[in-house]
Amino acid sequence: MSEGDKTPQQISLSAVDDINIVTSIIDKGYQKICNDVEMCHWKASGDFENEEIQENNPSKQHMD
Repeated sequence: MSEGDKTPQQISLSAVDDINIVTSIIDKGYQKICNDVEMCHWKASGDFENEEIQENNPSKQHMD
């Protein structure tokens, strides 16, 4: 019984930890850029132009 109760707690803790990290990065003015499924990196909000992001992400306009 104890083991079953501990498993979901660990998962929740992991998820919360992940969210906290992402929130912290976003709060500092960083954005996550993903060019490929396995090619993700963080960049400062003022390190790139929004127009460039739109050009590199045509799928975003397509979904809109």
